[in-house]
Amino acid sequence: MTGFRTISNLFVLFRTQRLLVKKCRQSWISSTFPSCVLASLNLLPICAMGNCKSVSNPDVDTALNKLHASNSMSVSLSRKHIGPEGAKNLGKGLQQYNIKTLNLPTNDLGLPGIKALEQALLHQRNSLIELDLRGNQINDKAAQIVGNIFRDSSTLEKLNLSNNQIGSQGIKAIAQIHSLKQLRLVNNNIGPEGAIALGALLPQSQLEILSLERNNIDFYGASKLIEHIPQSTTLRTINLSHNRIESSALTYLEQGLGTLRELHVADCEIDFQGVEVLARALQTNTSLVELNLRENKIGSGGAIAMGNCLKQNTTVQYLYISTNEIDVDGARFLADGLKENSTLRELRLSSNIFSADGTIAIFAALKVNKTLNTLGMDESGKLDVDAIALIGDALQQNHDLASLSLSRNQIDEEGGRALLAALKRNDTLKTINLAGNDLSDGLRKQSIRSWNVATSQTFSLDSLLGRHPRTLSS
Repeated sequence: MTGFRTISNLFVLFRTQRLLVKKCRQSWISSTFPSCVLASLNLLPICAMGNCKSVSNPDVDTALNKLHASNSMSVSLSRKHIGPEGAKNLGKGLQQYNIKTLNLPTNDLGLPGIKALEQALLHQRNSLIELDLRGNQINDKAAQIVGNIFRDSSTLEKLNLSNNQIGSQGIKAIAQIHSLKQLRLVNNNIGPEGAIALGALLPQSQLEILSLERNNIDFYGASKLIEHIPQSTTLRTINLSHNRIESSALTYLEQGLGTLRELHVADCEIDFQGVEVLARALQTNTSLVELNLRENKIGSGGAIAMGNCLKQNTTVQYLYISTNEIDVDGARFLADGLKENSTLRELRLSSNIFSADGTIAIFAALKVNKTLNTLGMDESGKLDVDAIALIGDALQQNHDLASLSLSRNQIDEEGGRALLAALKRNDTLKTINLAGNDLSDGLRKQSIRSWNVATSQTFSLDSLLGRHPRTLSS
């Protein structure tokens, strides 16, 4: 009905202002006439006198009306694809308010959209606390506009520019925003120069969280960034995953890890030498809680260094070293470390090459370890019934592990029955993932009945035997 009324109004306009009609791209019968009609349905701008006037966007209107009615100090328009035209309307409306949160992810803004919002952002520069512009095709010029607007802001703390097209020039402008506490730049192209600019920001900034995954940062750029980490007094989390930073870039961390609580360097071409650096840094560090080294090549040398580190470290609670070419010797050193460690709560070791013997060594350590809560050992080698018997024995003696993942380990029907028998005498395990093993539907049904009767634990049938498991990340 609204669309019909709008079209009727458009025809009234045509009848009363024929000159306007002629200027709307020449004539009624031109190919652009349908565009003028569609514009009244909020799909395209209406052309008048040769110029395009912005058309109200229903999502923008709703957000502004909500802001006016509730005085919520927040505007969120996620995945509405409002484009530059919607940004014009939004910008005009926002100039009437001082808001604290503006979330506009995935709205096809681009440079024109950022320009359309420029005056509104200037108006908000000393009231806005959080700005989310993920996935908006923002390039260097658009990033420079944002950086220049908020350079002297005293309030902006959270800025998310992930999944855009920002290079080094744009990041140099963003690095001038000294009020930021959280900066997320995942999946851009800041490269070495951008990393260097952000490194220079660290000692003088209030940054607590810096996310730089997938940014084409190389060894040189990473080195210049990492060398400033010990100088920061606020940085808690840095994510450099999926960049080619290499082990040598971690050398600067021997000076200390500063105030870091989380370090993410997954898929960064790090070998055992990089882990040796981290292990030395962790000997004196008292802040790092989470270390993510997934998808590197630390091998047994790195596992040995980390195993020795676990014997002494009293802060790391979450350690992720899946997919790292760790063999049975490395697994044994990690197991030795687990026996003496009293702080680690979660360990991910999936997709390594230590086979059943390495898996058995890790589980043997659980007879002694009293703090590990979550263990991921998917795809770690074939576990036959003899290996399962040893694993089961360890689980009977452990009363702390709550989540276990053993998917894709070629566990057969006999092994499954042996594991079930052992689990009847374990009173703490809440979640087990056995997806991708050779277990029958019959065992699946029998297992859930036996499990619930024996342990009185609530357990998902699919989670138990892996039809649609509640997957534990490897």
